[in-house]
Amino acid sequence: MPLLTGQVEGTRSGSILFLKLGLLPSSQWYLWTSFVLCFICAAVFTWIAEQYFAAALAILIAWFNYLILLINFKRKANITLDKITELVSES
Repeated sequence: MPLLTGQVEGTRSGSILFLKLGLLPSSQWYLWTSFVLCFICAAVFTWIAEQYFAAALAILIAWFNYLILLINFKRKANITLDKITELVSES
């Protein structure tokens, strides 16, 4: 479930709902930690061990990790927005 923040502003003819979706802090921490670790491994493999295939693999793992997190976030965000739209339209 994405982190959902927002505010409601009243108008003469009703209300406006402003929403902002984001990653949960634990997901952000996981993404940055894994990103940094993969790039540290890539740097070590490149400059110390001179194993360029392993360095490329570490960068590829970081990219796939980000891609999976992004796809999952978009899927969960769409579900959340559909539920909110359904809830608001009932009122």
